[in-house]
Amino acid sequence: MKAEDYCKKCPECGCADKNIDIVKVPKKTEGIPEDVLESALESGKLTIIRCSNCRHIFEYSKDRKMDVEFKRICI
Repeated sequence: MKAEDYCKKCPECGCADKNIDIVKVPKKTEGIPEDVLESALESGKLTIIRCSNCRHIFEYSKDRKMDVEFKRICI
């Protein structure tokens, strides 16, 4: 997911907030891309980017390291 995509609103509820969840690989793997599922089965964990309001799934990450790193800067 590109950095500018993190600011887009959810198509289901319109919320702009997102969560990055790391969960166990579910028993039902329908809808999860093959390459993502392969790496998730090796590690036993699946990384999902979801809407924080309605839990709509935006993206499954191929590995646990995210492409974009957010840092908080305090002045």
